[in-house]
Amino acid sequence: MGIIYQHIRLANFGRDDLEEIDAQALVDSGAAELCIPQHIANQLRLKQIE
Repeated sequence: MGIIYQHIRLANFGRDDLEEIDAQALVDSGAAELCIPQHIANQLRLKQIE
């Protein structure tokens, strides 16, 4: 079993004026949540909910 990466596109559906971001993600088949770096959240202008 090796390390698996996947190409993903991230977007903020609440902000149609922002471009989608292409990223390379490390796959964790047992994960229930997605973690992204702070600079990506800033680019997408995501709001913290908790």
